[in-house]
Amino acid sequence: MGRYLVRRLAHAGLVVIGVTLVAFFLTRMTGDPVRLLAPLDATEEEVELLRTQLGFNRPLYVQFLEYMRGVLVLDFGESLRHGEPAMRLVLERMPATLQLSLAALLLALAVAIPIGVVSATRRGGLLDGLGTLLALLGQSMPVYWLGILLIIVFGVQLRWLPAGGRAGWTSYILPAVTLAAYTCASIMRLLRSSLLNVLSQDFIRTARAKGLEERRVIYRHALRNALLPVVTVVGLQMGSLLSGSVITETIFAWPGVGRFVVQAIFNRDFYVVQAAVFLFALIIVAINLVTDLVYALLDPQIRYS
Repeated sequence: MGRYLVRRLAHAGLVVIGVTLVAFFLTRMTGDPVRLLAPLDATEEEVELLRTQLGFNRPLYVQFLEYMRGVLVLDFGESLRHGEPAMRLVLERMPATLQLSLAALLLALAVAIPIGVVSATRRGGLLDGLGTLLALLGQSMPVYWLGILLIIVFGVQLRWLPAGGRAGWTSYILPAVTLAAYTCASIMRLLRSSLLNVLSQDFIRTARAKGLEERRVIYRHALRNALLPVVTVVGLQMGSLLSGSVITETIFAWPGVGRFVVQAIFNRDFYVVQAAVFLFALIIVAINLVTDLVYALLDPQIRYS
């Protein structure tokens, strides 16, 4: 277990370094930030002076080496727009993003698990058909389209819920539903197929032959085994929720990292984008590692070497 953890941590470090490298060069391909920062009536000499002050006149590899040296001491530079440490600006907005992602994940699990169980235990019935239809809608609707539709219906027409912003628990409902739709559908379909496979196993037939209640057979014996692939998907979907928050936060004017990063991309605020990508990569790598470790808790037959 110890050697496995060390190896996984080493792989995680390489992944984060690779993502940091890609983020650095991709941001440089978006254009010249100095042209956006300089006043409209600035002369070429003033633009070049600003470029020299910001360090963008140096060769790209020199900028990269200096950036990586800063990353090693957790110094991601200062925002070109705000003049404050980039990572601090990102961390200030991270709680709002994590709260929204967690709310969406809990909502997805609360809806997907009961419907997935009902669909599997009543295969071919009306409830199974409704569950399949919901899963199809959840996976086929684009996030931006669903978000705008919810705003028009519940925020503008009915006025039941806030159409945007973050003020009170009701403001979480529409963005959480929007963000959870795809994840909910994925978990629902996977749990249904996994549970159907487990219910056909010999140990389930043995449990029924012993006279155990059907509810106990499903929830105590079948569901626990069927949740193994679901745990993997939940871990992967957490990364999708964080990355998907970029679109959802922009639609609902949610004051999180996703919306802040979109603004930074348009402003070519390189250091903010790089700090946010580094933090997201770190969180997703940590979630994947925890997901692998949870496997051993759910299935004692799994051993790490």
